[in-house]
Amino acid sequence: YWGPYILYTNVNESFTKKLLEDGKKLPKENDASKTLASRIKKVRNYAIESWITEGLVPYTNKWIDGWNQFSGQNYIPKNASLNSIWINFQKAGESNPEHVHEGSDLSFVIYLKVPQQIRADADRFLSNRLHKGAPPGSILFKYGEYRDFAVDGRVLCPQENTILMWPSYLRHGVTPFDCDEIRISVAGNIKFLD
Repeated sequence: YWGPYILYTNVNESFTKKLLEDGKKLPKENDASKTLASRIKKVRNYAIESWITEGLVPYTNKWIDGWNQFSGQNYIPKNASLNSIWINFQKAGESNPEHVHEGSDLSFVIYLKVPQQIRADADRFLSNRLHKGAPPGSILFKYGEYRDFAVDGRVLCPQENTILMWPSYLRHGVTPFDCDEIRISVAGNIKFLD
């Protein structure tokens, strides 16, 4: 237990399949690269449609339930709104510097395609205790300041058909990787309406 609550769970594969199919069809006019912190060239905005918002409801509810269990509170928002959602086609050498998402309450990432080499490289990296920092192709979360005897963050190597959801103020970033395959993820922001 540390700082903000992060949900990490599996996602319905029919939902991720539709996100991937529709995401591959998004035109260049939906380019989102200029409005995001990422250093990823191919990023496209989805139109916010009911199938997407309905697909996210179970995971938003899981985050709320998890937060209440984690914190001992009884937070129940009246409603929520999907503010933005986009798809990332990350290639070798591309990254996402540490940043936050302003104007939202929750942020999320859903992993649609994760090359096996990224997982293998992360396992090798983590098995070598001399390595510092985060493994290639990982997402990192930072909260608070680094101090001795304190956990100031977490690093996770993504897996396909999983979602991470966290408070939007939590600093996070994505490390570059080195393989020929593309890593595909969907990210977005949710606002609670009280």
